Amino acid sequence: MIKILGFRRIIILAVLLALNTVFGLSAYMYFMPQKTSKDRELRTMRGKVSTLKADIDGLLVEFDQLDQQLDTYKALKDRGFFDTQSRRKAELVLQEIQDRSSVISAVASIAGGEFEENTQAIKADHQILKSPIQINIEALNDLDVYRYIYLMDEYFPGHISIENISIKRESDLNGVVLRAIASKNPPPLVKANLELSWRTMIPITTDETNNGGGQ
Repeated sequence: MIKILGFRRIIILAVLLALNTVFGLSAYMYFMPQKTSKDRELRTMRGKVSTLKADIDGLLVEFDQLDQQLDTYKALKDRGFFDTQSRRKAELVLQEIQDRSSVISAVASIAGGEFEENTQAIKADHQILKSPIQINIEALNDLDVYRYIYLMDEYFPGHISIENISIKRESDLNGVVLRAIASKNPPPLVKANLELSWRTMIPITTDETNNGGGQ
């Protein structure tokens, strides 16, 4: 075989084979660590992508909740929940409510406001201002009283909560009462007393006095 190929050619083939082996081992030794590193980077990137996707999903949920909260915030803002408690404005609204409810009279008294401790409000750099309101109502019937309460809930600025309510019938319908009603001078057949709490949320930096900053 040596005679056929020649000694020189055999030496060349052996050298080439050795070089191929060396190159193969070198490539293996070089690329295997690179592959391991790349696999590690790929796993890391997949983890980051998974985390990012979870964050995006969370943000989408928070965005939906924020959108709902913005609607709630706008509704409260429109109701004057974030305004100072203006006594003058309250008097005008109370007079309008009295006229629309058809009660005979409604004498309201708004006491001085006090700040109510509320952790959530403080976190938002705000504080809750609470003012007690007492209203003595005279009406022809209890339906007018309920209408008055409904209008208070609908139109009075801020948030109104009923702490106590009492309704008492003073007298029944009779001829004298009917004639008085016909003459447009109806006597009160029902008297009611309402005890309410008026709340608004104002910035902590707002300079409010104990009377709720009423004007």
